[in-house]
Amino acid sequence: MKNPDMAAFTIGLVMLALQKRGESVSLESIQAKLETITRSGVEGRVTPEMARGALLTLYANREYAD
Repeated sequence: MKNPDMAAFTIGLVMLALQKRGESVSLESIQAKLETITRSGVEGRVTPEMARGALLTLYANREYAD
């Protein structure tokens, strides 16, 4: 995913889904959910391709998260 806006949109969808279920929202929980989607298929409005792109963006920018 070369579009950072699409990565932000995807991460936002995952964050909202986690919050809606009352789950913890952290970098680790977002990554775990995105990884699950890449393996398991579409969840809500997030496709495996969107999840992979968002993960690549997170991994590429991991140094800023620490």
